[in-house]
Amino acid sequence: MKHVFIVMTVLLLMLVAGISHSSDPGDREIASSSVAEEAVVPAHEPATAMTDDEPKLAAVQSGEYEKHETWCEDIDKMGCEPDGDPCKPDRTGRAQNCVRPYWAKRAGVQVHVCAPAWLNRRERKERHESLGVIVESVCREPAWAAELSEWGKENRMGSDPSKLCWRLKGGTQALKDCKGKHFCQSKKLDSLLSLVASRESSWQNQTTHELNLDKEANRSSYVKARKRQSYPENPHFGDSSRWQRGYGWYGMNASIHVRYWDRKAPPEILCRQVESTEIYLRKARGSFRKLWKMYGDQERVFMLDTGKEITVRGVTWYDVHRAASSGKLSVPDVVATKSGFAMRAKSRGLDPFEAVMYEMLGEGIPKEHQADVADEIRRKIDRRIGRSSSRASSGQPSAVATF
Repeated sequence: MKHVFIVMTVLLLMLVAGISHSSDPGDREIASSSVAEEAVVPAHEPATAMTDDEPKLAAVQSGEYEKHETWCEDIDKMGCEPDGDPCKPDRTGRAQNCVRPYWAKRAGVQVHVCAPAWLNRRERKERHESLGVIVESVCREPAWAAELSEWGKENRMGSDPSKLCWRLKGGTQALKDCKGKHFCQSKKLDSLLSLVASRESSWQNQTTHELNLDKEANRSSYVKARKRQSYPENPHFGDSSRWQRGYGWYGMNASIHVRYWDRKAPPEILCRQVESTEIYLRKARGSFRKLWKMYGDQERVFMLDTGKEITVRGVTWYDVHRAASSGKLSVPDVVATKSGFAMRAKSRGLDPFEAVMYEMLGEGIPKEHQADVADEIRRKIDRRIGRSSSRASSGQPSAVATF
């Protein structure tokens, strides 16, 4: 009887453990899902079921994201004929042309789709001016920096206040003020962001990215975000087709980058100029902190593809861009200077191997007021490029105000 009692006790304990384990839906889902199952996420099939009785989010109720469908170009391109009816404007209001896409050319297929027209010179200039306003809003240079820059120009010693401060002794009060201080320089930060925007999207902030090389990375990021429940209360996350692609000026992966602004935001937030720039900078600042823990202010040797070795100190623009764009903190065995970021940076007057300090990446937009601050920056952009007067006279919608 004693043995029977022991056996019955063990069986009872196993039954209780099984009930308690199955009562946790989160544990049950993780336990029952395999790696193979997680790897397959059809773009057209939602990976998360959204029920009608779920509470609406405050951000949606306030109207903050209610026009998100107008922020990016159409995801699904309409087919067309070169000699047929003209293409209709996309959902952002931008005109479209009937073109043969890059993937059709590579595959040798005669397919044409409606796609937004490339920006003309005036539009590219306006986009760059818009970025300049954003940079000015987050990158405030001290008064003595401008004074020092003017002093350097007058004395033919260059206009970079940080280099002047490092090289010179004595001199003006501005030189005395700058010793031992780090500050944001709008020209350099503008150069960094311009390099990425022109490279990734040709300044088209409304664009969606779906290159073959990016598809696997986007799909993998979505799977990880779903598994980690990175967007638990996001009403848009169930539509996987919107999350498995890149968006906006900086071609950012939606599953990775949306959370830097708001975990409840739609992926189309990355098509907005102000938000996407701040998201990129928030990631860059986070990357800098990781890099600084690794390298600090110590000297390092880079082997260049020219066969030359150079010595750098601390964290460089090259490091920040590489970490923010790809998440890679280590430096390759051979650093490319004949192509890639280093070459493009030099063409814009940015030294890719210059030491960077945290302050040089801007102050950032306070998260508690970010929606209001973003709207105020958009109004500054409108005023700067004269959109308000041109809209009143032409009756055309403002692309800048929309994004």
